[in-house]
Amino acid sequence: DPFDYFSLRAALTIHGPFPLVHEVSGTGLLYGRKFEHGDGNRSLWGIFQDYDYFDSRIYQFGGQSVGAGILSRFKSRSAMRVYTGVQLNAVILGGSNVGFETADGREYNYTTGSKFKMFVALDHRKYGALAIRYWIYWFHTISGAKGDEFIHYAQAAFNPRIYKKWGLGLEYTYYLRDSYFNDYPESHLKNIELRTFASYKF
Repeated sequence: DPFDYFSLRAALTIHGPFPLVHEVSGTGLLYGRKFEHGDGNRSLWGIFQDYDYFDSRIYQFGGQSVGAGILSRFKSRSAMRVYTGVQLNAVILGGSNVGFETADGREYNYTTGSKFKMFVALDHRKYGALAIRYWIYWFHTISGAKGDEFIHYAQAAFNPRIYKKWGLGLEYTYYLRDSYFNDYPESHLKNIELRTFASYKF
């Protein structure tokens, strides 16, 4: 059934130049099939719909995309579990800032394109989790400053257990934006963020 699988991630800022909510990403299953590999190992193949919104120092964009992916869970004989995911999407419609005022007075583009994302997470029942994520977007302008952009999003997070199901983690995020516009100079911007966060595992 649609949205049998659903994930939502949000980043909140309590001070600094960002708005209160500066990152939201959601993924829902439209259609899929589950496969068992024995010993508690399983995979989910399917068609997913994503919604993304980011507001960082070097870009602001939001959009919806649809694509195919696979999510897997592997259990070991110890208390460790390994989670993996790979997904390739088509961006149906997106909007992004351009960092300057165009000839028609706008500072944003409407875009289509594609998105690739992957992650690996190690989750230990006692010690917590270590996760690595990588996303890349390709945006092609359909209205605005003509050209193409590539946005890279790489993240590593360590989330140790501190009390029962509560965790206190550290997260490193790297952003890179490469812009190639037809009528404006190309640009290459990067930003690094280091965050602490609290978590609760249901």
